[in-house]
Amino acid sequence: MSNIPKKPVIEFEHVVFGYDENITNLDNINFVINENEYICIIGHNGSGKSTISKLMVGLLKPRSGSIKIMGMKAETKNMNLIRKKIGIIFQNPDNQFVGLTVEDDIAFSLENNLVSPSKMKEIIHLVSKATGIQKLLTVPPNQLSGGQKQRVAIASTLSTNPNIIIFDESTAMLDPNAKEDLKKLILDLKNKYKRTIISVTHDMEEITRADRLIIVNKGKILKCGPPSEILSNKEFLTNIALDLPFNLNVCLELNKQNSANAKPYSITIDEDQTIDEICQNVK
Repeated sequence: MSNIPKKPVIEFEHVVFGYDENITNLDNINFVINENEYICIIGHNGSGKSTISKLMVGLLKPRSGSIKIMGMKAETKNMNLIRKKIGIIFQNPDNQFVGLTVEDDIAFSLENNLVSPSKMKEIIHLVSKATGIQKLLTVPPNQLSGGQKQRVAIASTLSTNPNIIIFDESTAMLDPNAKEDLKKLILDLKNKYKRTIISVTHDMEEITRADRLIIVNKGKILKCGPPSEILSNKEFLTNIALDLPFNLNVCLELNKQNSANAKPYSITIDEDQTIDEICQNVK
């Protein structure tokens, strides 16, 4: 195991926020996200998870507490530089389109960042290849599927070369196949392109792939840790009315149907482990 210390890229210290001065929507939020981590922030609607993502990119300002992005305090004098380090993909990609074609849309992001026209073609080629949209560059956005639109939104964000990418409910409007494609792309961005990924999500299958989870409920952080630790605690998930991941449900149901003398199945989110145990029991 590497002894190299992890490099923090996002730090929240005692952050308090309210949309109204008489209401506190986030109360004493503390966490650290490290370089090249894949973090999922989960919780019910109104729990405060999307508010956290907006604070990260400077769309909102905390009432009190400190937020640091890449070592820089999130305050007015630093925001232009911070916004070059962090990108966000929203739930509805239509809200992010401005160009007449996919290529125009990616170029718009580059123009906003004062990229030389001579370099644009190369960057557009690289990000379109990374997101699998090379054949869509001349297509108008209104002719794209939901999954294709999300890929274009990701390509536009990648074109500015951010260190951190936030996905705010980005799979919510997609069909199952497009959801799976987007989840694979997210893993590629982390593993192949070494980005720090933060996903605000309700998808209990997506979160099993994350490095760590941040569980938000009623404006507070209840737990922070690896999926294997948090998602195996059925009582905790039930108490905050979160669904169980599919594989965990399978394990529990298998144990219910097991004979008294049979070896119980491990309570795990690891599908490969469950399949191995099923095969062993069938022998």
